[in-house]
Amino acid sequence: MKRIKLLFLGVVTFTTSNILAQATASDCPDHVNICSDASFQVDPNGYGNVDELGDGFFTGLVSNPSTNPGVNGNSGCLLSGELNSTWMVVTVSSAGALEFSFGADGGTNCYDWIMWQWDPNVTCNAIVNDTWPPVACNWNGWCEGFTGMANTLPAGADPSNFEASLNVQPGDQFIICLSNYSSATTSVPLTFYQNPGSAGVSCTPIYVNDETICEGECTTLTANGGSNYSWSPTTGLTPTTGAVVTACPPSAGTWNYFVSGTTPDGPAGDTATVIVLPFSNPACSTPCNMTNFTVNTGPCDPGSTNTVDGTVQYSSAPSTGQLIVEDCQGNQQVFNPPFGTQQNFSFVAQADGSTCAVTAYFTADPSCTISVNATYQPPCGCTVDAGTFTVTVDGTPVGNNEVLCFGETIDIETNNDFIAPPLANAPPISAPGSYNPGIGYLLFSCPPTTMPPGQIELDPCFLGVLGYGSFTDPNALGQASYGGPWTGVDETMYIIPITFYDVGSGTYSYVNTSTACWDIGPTISVQYLSEIT
Repeated sequence: MKRIKLLFLGVVTFTTSNILAQATASDCPDHVNICSDASFQVDPNGYGNVDELGDGFFTGLVSNPSTNPGVNGNSGCLLSGELNSTWMVVTVSSAGALEFSFGADGGTNCYDWIMWQWDPNVTCNAIVNDTWPPVACNWNGWCEGFTGMANTLPAGADPSNFEASLNVQPGDQFIICLSNYSSATTSVPLTFYQNPGSAGVSCTPIYVNDETICEGECTTLTANGGSNYSWSPTTGLTPTTGAVVTACPPSAGTWNYFVSGTTPDGPAGDTATVIVLPFSNPACSTPCNMTNFTVNTGPCDPGSTNTVDGTVQYSSAPSTGQLIVEDCQGNQQVFNPPFGTQQNFSFVAQADGSTCAVTAYFTADPSCTISVNATYQPPCGCTVDAGTFTVTVDGTPVGNNEVLCFGETIDIETNNDFIAPPLANAPPISAPGSYNPGIGYLLFSCPPTTMPPGQIELDPCFLGVLGYGSFTDPNALGQASYGGPWTGVDETMYIIPITFYDVGSGTYSYVNTSTACWDIGPTISVQYLSEIT
């Protein structure tokens, strides 16, 4: 509870550390600007020409509420309305906790106050119309001439007279109405605390522009109001000192750059906010665009490959990510920024005679893509190998020249290290044939003389096909179980492994270009001995 309350009128004489002047600041529009610590005269001179706050309890429901918006649980706000008022605007020059005090410990006067955010075009009328809520206020619990806001109470301060500090940013502005509840005639000092983390105030604050740009763009940030500027963080800034810098944020999002400097009132600063919109945002009116894509295929090289090269052209390319040119086989070439407006590319693909899609795109903007169909050359080489084999007799490994006793069994197994003939696409093989490659076994009466790429079925010693995958033959007759008729006893047969294009139809080679494509393994000679009786 307060002591005796008197109602008077008042005139204010205002003094700062820089000027000494008399000003009438009894109404919101007539406010004075606070540049730093100040001292001003108050006396009983009423509420000026306009009673902005009414009588407190009955007309101030929003602009002057009876409940305190602060966290300290004190009474609020100007419960007796606007009494002998002084209006002042405070401008924040550096971020931190706004902390200040009116008066000094040991007095007996009540100095109530209320503070709102300041907008020169709105605030005064909004307060009068009771639509502008305060951010802080204090209705003194004890009339001791000492009030304000601070997280750590100054010496001699009563908790009921102080509010918690307010976290503020450079450029924030507030208007304070100090109510001379006691109708005192005296000098009231206003002190801004400079504790670690405290905010600074200035009449000449540093200001810097905010900008919104598209991803990949740069913008200019210009600081005003001071000198000796320094910027942080330095990411994307060139230079990092001086009034004018170029900001090129590396990615989409919100980027805050703080500039500090020196003003006539001391150190100050401001924060520039650069909003970087992604490429997909409609506000970015010049999106990345693929303008032309040429793809060429070279001749078929040995090994059935062809070179794929060309040029991709584009506009408004992103500044990050990669440009990738790749084909349907997964072959690709990757490029890093800066991208310019066009890029030549070249890679090697399998010459398979197919129509293959070649695509160019930016990883930072996948919607910026282009694709064309390229005709790859038909295979022109024969990459084929019969591989190696394991020969056993009754499970025991033997060589490639074997005498097989009566009752013994010979087995020939591929080691599955063969290379099959390539798939034929130009022209494609037709039914009933298919591409089902593997290893087959041919029977000869003498070592073959026909070698790739000839027609081995025309060899004079060719007898027929023994089977596919693996070969097993027991000597149960004194001669091979296949072929014949045989003309004598203890005859030697020759078994030749060979690559097959299609083991289903018995096609050992498909002429894909101008030559056949097949390979044979080692000649395995087997002498079948007759039964001894």
